[in-house]
Amino acid sequence: LAHQLKDSLYNTKSKNALNFYQTLYETEKKEKEIVAKNGAIQLLEKENTYKTRLLSFGGLAAGLLFLIFFINRNRQILKKKKRLQEKYAQDLLHKQEEERKRISKDLHDSIGQSLLLIKNKMALNKDEANAQLIGDALNEVRNISRDLYPFQLKEFGLTRAIESAVENADEATDVFISHEINNIDELFTPIQEVGIYRIIQESLNNIIKHADAKAARVELQKNTDNVSLTIKDNGKGFDFSERYNDFRSLGLKTLKERTKVLNGILKVTSGKGQGAILEFTIPTP
Repeated sequence: LAHQLKDSLYNTKSKNALNFYQTLYETEKKEKEIVAKNGAIQLLEKENTYKTRLLSFGGLAAGLLFLIFFINRNRQILKKKKRLQEKYAQDLLHKQEEERKRISKDLHDSIGQSLLLIKNKMALNKDEANAQLIGDALNEVRNISRDLYPFQLKEFGLTRAIESAVENADEATDVFISHEINNIDELFTPIQEVGIYRIIQESLNNIIKHADAKAARVELQKNTDNVSLTIKDNGKGFDFSERYNDFRSLGLKTLKERTKVLNGILKVTSGKGQGAILEFTIPTP
């Protein structure tokens, strides 16, 4: 009996030991599986993080490229629009000069000649009073014709034509207009000469009509690679941005467009009650 009891206890201990080691083995096995699964999960998380970052950077890069493309496209559209506007303004000025030339020629050759014939006939008939009226009308037609298109550019050259325009403006108004003009003949093309003449003519007209000035001065200087033109007055002056943005005021806009056609630069210095200075820098061809 004792021997059987001993064997029974031994078997029980053996089973318990076996169960313990089996449990220990299974526990370690599960722990290894858990560690392996945790490692796989961490690896997946890292991969997901990498993919998320890659997608984020990819989306950001795509958005940045689209933004650059959009900005560049808008810039090209604005440049094209600006070129078209400049070309339209230049073509418009050219058409205006052609039309002025045509009207001026018609006035001079047709109406002017007719008035001259009438004046001569009245002078022969001793009708001095009416001959004087016709003479005044003839002078007015000639002045209008000259203002419309400066034919004296071909006859006397640009320098003398400018001097004549300044002197005529001085004589025809109460504004005292002085000038200092260098000889710039044969520096520019005929079209450019008309543009420079118009800039001076329109600047003086603006002074006479709007500046309330007592005196003005025109200075034209020939430099190595450009011509500098300064037109100043002692009038009431103006605020440049206010005047330029006033759509009813075309004077400054026209001067700017004419300067741009000549590839020149216009600088305006003025203030209310301070007179005005217009400085043009025009490169020689």
